[in-house]
Amino acid sequence: MAAIDPERGIKVADVKLGSHPESFQLETRGNRIFVNLPQAGYIAVVDRQTGKLITNLTPDQARANFPMALDEAHRHLFVGCRSPARLLVLDTENGKTIAALKIVGDTDDLFYDAAVRY
Repeated sequence: MAAIDPERGIKVADVKLGSHPESFQLETRGNRIFVNLPQAGYIAVVDRQTGKLITNLTPDQARANFPMALDEAHRHLFVGCRSPARLLVLDTENGKTIAALKIVGDTDDLFYDAAVRY
């Protein structure tokens, strides 16, 4: 993953992720980027100020983690998994699973509306 300075048009950071990314969720009040890496089986957490990997969050109840949505205010990361088909809710501070709900088998995208908390 690369960061580009739009004013100068140059690459200012290069973060090695370990596999092909599928979803990115950026904090608006913080510096973290959550990067979903289904082939690797985890979510990389990157500091966008330093361009460094902070940690990896590893879903413990399902694999094939593709789409994500972020509820920054409540520190929840929604992760759509395909094996088995689950919607996992992870705590963004410690990576622990808060909830695991059954969903359709081939989930492709997730959305979270912060205004209505749904």
